[in-house]
Amino acid sequence: MKLHGISRPLGYTAMILCILVIVAAARDGHYIHIIDRFRGDPFDAAIAHATSSVQNDQLDHLMGPATSFALRPPRQIQGITDFGVSPAGDLIVVDVATPTVDVYRSDGTFVNNLGSRGPKSSQYLTPTSVTITKTGYAIADFTKRRVNLYSFSGTPQGSFIYTLQNFAASRLIYFPGSDSYILFGNKRLLDMQGHESITYLHIYDGTGIYQGSHFTLPDFIARENFSEDDRALVTPLGPDSALMATPYSSDLLEVNAHGDIICKHPIGFNAARLPGPAPAPNIDEGDLVPFHRWQLSWTPIVAIASTPHHFLVEYQTFSPLRYTIHVWSKDGSPGSSNYDTNSLLLGSTATGSMWFLRNVDNIGAQQYDLIAAHLD
Repeated sequence: MKLHGISRPLGYTAMILCILVIVAAARDGHYIHIIDRFRGDPFDAAIAHATSSVQNDQLDHLMGPATSFALRPPRQIQGITDFGVSPAGDLIVVDVATPTVDVYRSDGTFVNNLGSRGPKSSQYLTPTSVTITKTGYAIADFTKRRVNLYSFSGTPQGSFIYTLQNFAASRLIYFPGSDSYILFGNKRLLDMQGHESITYLHIYDGTGIYQGSHFTLPDFIARENFSEDDRALVTPLGPDSALMATPYSSDLLEVNAHGDIICKHPIGFNAARLPGPAPAPNIDEGDLVPFHRWQLSWTPIVAIASTPHHFLVEYQTFSPLRYTIHVWSKDGSPGSSNYDTNSLLLGSTATGSMWFLRNVDNIGAQQYDLIAAHLD
């Protein structure tokens, strides 16, 4: 799943390795050489072609009146890894590469950071996801395998560790109805015959006690070595349910607080293409071309949203713009509407408010350019 700010599904591990390679090269005076090599990248060429067609962007046709504004953190940005909205309307931005978790007012005014980088229980090394709880925020740390809890004012409220379950969480969601969490991550198991299976949904109660793992992923995911980096997309539906999608499928799945799939929406977009075998990027050589060529061979789901009357599914299509948003009516009406755009859907609320990121490729920029709008 593309990270918000780099092109999904280039995951956390590849992204961090790339940053290390570029930093190391810069110290050796070879930064310009590596950048020159990336200029011939097919993915960069596809992005350049898509962004040259801004006059064809159809996002305005999807939304009602929209507001453009900027988020300006007190540092250069590396990209939005996850995005949340508090009950008061504050915007929470997770940047795994910095690593920081920032809070902004709805107009873009910077408020504060949640936690900080470090080894303590209230700190994190690789924050990958944020969810809203009854009393504040929960942040998943991919490296420390810990969930940190904060009040809405930013005060640490404890944490829980999930190391014993042998997975790393790329995503989490809180269910207020049952006061429980689902953490998303690949938990790999081998049976007596050497067959590997992966369970993906891991349930914890409100105090952080492990309750069990559910949802076995298809065999081809283990076979093709999809990793925790290729994370699920999830958005709340109600106090005890959520909508989930994976980059390698065209189905929307409703999951309850117990990890059960209670409904499947086979919404297959007619341009959707599933992935073939993924080549490993040659990080040592700084060569991502084979990996990026593979990215262009399929159309991953990059964002989902649920509004009072619609499901929204955003695909990375490059036809002709970078993304296509597929809008389905919840009343069962046949057909759907499609909108081409270069903006990435960040999140939505139960009332139909939505936020989009305009400057998706923003590494090293000073601000995020956002659009706030409403559907329904």
